[in-house]
Amino acid sequence: MYVWAFSRPRALTSALNYYRNLVRGSNLDLSPKVEIPTLVIWGLKDSVLGKDLINNLDRWVPGVKIEDIPDASHWLQQDAPERVNEIMEKWLQETTHHQ
Repeated sequence: MYVWAFSRPRALTSALNYYRNLVRGSNLDLSPKVEIPTLVIWGLKDSVLGKDLINNLDRWVPGVKIEDIPDASHWLQQDAPERVNEIMEKWLQETTHHQ
């Protein structure tokens, strides 16, 4: 699946640019705040991105809901697809009922 996806024109460069920007640092200004319901699902065994990246995320995304999956890595949708779906379905139900 990844071989096909990354073989598409500019796909690999685009994916790598995301990580290049993390290393270089970003001047990204996150104001105004994100005022829509937001869910972050984090694999705690992610060896690529540390969870400290989302410390104080609620500063820019008030009311963000963060769900951890202890046994999932960076590729949590492949590591724990049932759990990811369960988290998303529950969050979507809660979010749509509160609006």
